[in-house]
Amino acid sequence: MPEKEIPLGYNGANDLWPFTLFESARSSLAVADAAVARMGPLSFSGPHALTVLFLLAQSIEFSLKTFLRMRGYSDDELKGKDIGHRLCDALDHAVNNGFPKPYEADTQLLRLLDTTYATKKLQYHRASAMRFPLLRPTRELAHQFLLTAHPPIFRPTDAAGMSIDPAADYGGPSLAEFRIGAADTDLLRLKG
Repeated sequence: MPEKEIPLGYNGANDLWPFTLFESARSSLAVADAAVARMGPLSFSGPHALTVLFLLAQSIEFSLKTFLRMRGYSDDELKGKDIGHRLCDALDHAVNNGFPKPYEADTQLLRLLDTTYATKKLQYHRASAMRFPLLRPTRELAHQFLLTAHPPIFRPTDAAGMSIDPAADYGGPSLAEFRIGAADTDLLRLKG
């Protein structure tokens, strides 16, 4: 892929430069963490869990788009029909441009999240049966993507304020436990 010149600061145009995207990813995750820390572990029977899940999905989307913007993707490409708000499509583009290949369980988690996030059901939800990914593995994946996609001048220590205890605050299995469980489910499906 030929190299492209990417503006890393405000250049007078109304484009999405990487730092704006990254700060949106970071603040979405921080606000989700603050809500969970303040309200305690959430249940999907209440409305707050959907808002937190939406913020986590926003963080994932903006992290992946930060990574892609730093690889030369334009504002139109990030918002266009090939990516839009679809997390799996953004991840596919990112992996094709050097983002670490995710675990299969991570991809499954994003597919499930996409069924509500990309379709805007998290913002405009009706009383209906929906399937959601677990909050803690989703939060840990959002944090992992944020640290992977960061702009060159960001240091991981700059993530201060997002140091909650996911086990106590989000509850449920960790991302590592989720990956093992998803792999075991796949094995059972293959054997059965």
